[in-house]
Amino acid sequence: MVAEAAELDDPMRRALGLTDPSELVAGGYVARTGTLAGRPTVSLAGGDAAGVIYAVQELSESGLVPTPEGAAVRRLDVRRRPALSYRMLWTWDHSTNWYLEQPGLQEVGAANYYSKPAEGFLADYKRLIDFMSRQRLNGLVVYGFLRDGHGGVDAAKEVARYGRARGVRVIPGVGINSYGGIYYEGRHRYNLGTWFVGRPSTPASAGSPS
Repeated sequence: MVAEAAELDDPMRRALGLTDPSELVAGGYVARTGTLAGRPTVSLAGGDAAGVIYAVQELSESGLVPTPEGAAVRRLDVRRRPALSYRMLWTWDHSTNWYLEQPGLQEVGAANYYSKPAEGFLADYKRLIDFMSRQRLNGLVVYGFLRDGHGGVDAAKEVARYGRARGVRVIPGVGINSYGGIYYEGRHRYNLGTWFVGRPSTPASAGSPS
């Protein structure tokens, strides 16, 4: 597009419009420039919270032009509608490697031990979520989501919060008779192995407690 730009460093000349028109679907967005009362404007709209995030990313990725004085905005007229409602990735915690400068990396297998440092869980998944948000992917399944070896509930909450802020829904992978139940690995009442301790009469094929 032609770099006909509105300077953003002059508060008397800029205007930013945030709207939520009903005709946009979930994940859809509009990012366009225009004028209002003789002033250049940038209008960003999304069909839902994720759509607004995508609109802001569109402005950041393709609309901003560095200038000696600060930044300018290219002429934009972008409207996007996702072809698929669900745009997801399926992962295991132990072999999701987006921070490669740590020991214990694994590339294959399922139900493996978590051999990376505990903080590697957040380092990997925050980088993955950033990538997914830029690519407009909206769902992330994580097996091994709740595991003592990388922070348990607190780390899981941090990943979920980080994803929500970037339009990525984090979905824990849960097994009924395997994969540790709700809490994959650790001494937690929602871990299957922990729950079976002290209940020798419970058949091995039994499901989670009611």
